[in-house]
Amino acid sequence: MRRVFDRTTALMHQYEIHEPLRFAAALADGEQIYAFRLSSDETPPTLYRRRGPRSSLLASEPLDDDDASAWQALAVGEVVHLRAAH
Repeated sequence: MRRVFDRTTALMHQYEIHEPLRFAAALADGEQIYAFRLSSDETPPTLYRRRGPRSSLLASEPLDDDDASAWQALAVGEVVHLRAAH
């Protein structure tokens, strides 16, 4: 996914497309999740992670206000890989 994003931004530059490319997504196959927060500028879409003792949650925005500090924004360019525990 990162390689596709980088190739796309290179093509945008080649064709003088100056609008930013922004991408945040989570892709899952039932066993693992890959989450991406990518942008060609410094304002990517938001993507947050909350780590629990036996699990992690991913969301575009924090899902609750109970403990806002528990939700950490993924850094610009960060990719997270989570696997199911068996």
